[in-house]
Amino acid sequence: MGRIALLFLVGLELLAPGVALVEGAGSLCIAPIEAPRGGEKSLANPSGGNAARAYSVQIDGRSSIAVAADHGTLVEALDLDKSHTVVIYADGVRKETLRLRFGEHRAQCLWFNALYETWSLTPRAGMGKFCPCEPQR
Repeated sequence: MGRIALLFLVGLELLAPGVALVEGAGSLCIAPIEAPRGGEKSLANPSGGNAARAYSVQIDGRSSIAVAADHGTLVEALDLDKSHTVVIYADGVRKETLRLRFGEHRAQCLWFNALYETWSLTPRAGMGKFCPCEPQR
């Protein structure tokens, strides 16, 4: 591998750690969720009054992944050419189903908006500290 290509790959890893570099593979970062707090829901307390205590995510019928409060979880080796079904469970009950297609973005972020209790898929580039991830163990 040429020096320039190697520097490019190292730079890409520094800009977007955990982004799949495997040809034809994408990744999904499941962002951490702030634990629900007491009190009324407001801009100052977005998770106030949220009833669900535990969330999990299932991709294409694979094993469920618990959503952590202190770190994101990276799911790798997702086929870029296929549409993926992402099912979200709240306290074991199916809450939402999303379809994931990678398009031009090989790394996506699944994140929870505590104020509106909604889930979104967003390209991971530019999410920075809002979508921290580490490989699934």
